[in-house]
Amino acid sequence: MSVSEHIIRAAGHRKRANRDHAEVAEQSALAFADRRIAAHDRELAACERLHALVDRELLADALANAEVDPLTRCAHTGGGTGLADLDRELLCCHRTGRGLVVVYVDVVGLKVVNDTEGHHAGDELLVRMVAMLKQHLRSYDLIVRLGGDEFLCVMSGVALPEVRRRFIRIAAMLADAPRGAAIRTGFAELAPADSTASLIARADEQMIGRGR
Repeated sequence: MSVSEHIIRAAGHRKRANRDHAEVAEQSALAFADRRIAAHDRELAACERLHALVDRELLADALANAEVDPLTRCAHTGGGTGLADLDRELLCCHRTGRGLVVVYVDVVGLKVVNDTEGHHAGDELLVRMVAMLKQHLRSYDLIVRLGGDEFLCVMSGVALPEVRRRFIRIAAMLADAPRGAAIRTGFAELAPADSTASLIARADEQMIGRGR
């Protein structure tokens, strides 16, 4: 083989080697770009999961807040929440034969306090009254704000005389507090044919009768 043929062949080898190097470099660049795209996609997916988690937590908070009265932090009837809890309790007691007492509570003089001292004073009165209820009832007893100055207390597995005694103590302590307050109460004990509506109606009627 002549010198010129060696030179031509060597040049061909270098050309192929350069082409191979260029292809390897291009493939490396493409692989690097793919890795960057994949990393970016993972970051986006992580962000989306985080946002979804935050959204679920915000939704859970909103639902939790929707189930309680924002002032007194007890259950309320907005959307039927508080009365749905009472429905479940009543069905359970009907099924098991367990006793249940509903107490209709009216905060006396709330409108006068609102009109003479302002709504802030009225709100403070409601908060104090609910705090007194929670202090003397069991942690699992249901307290429902019906609206305005009216509340329902639901106690299962307790006889009516014991419930009356508890509310006599509550009324006495409210009256003796530095800023005395008064409540009217009506009691209804679950009967076999009772529905939620009839039980509440009986407690309300007794409260009205006692207030005359």
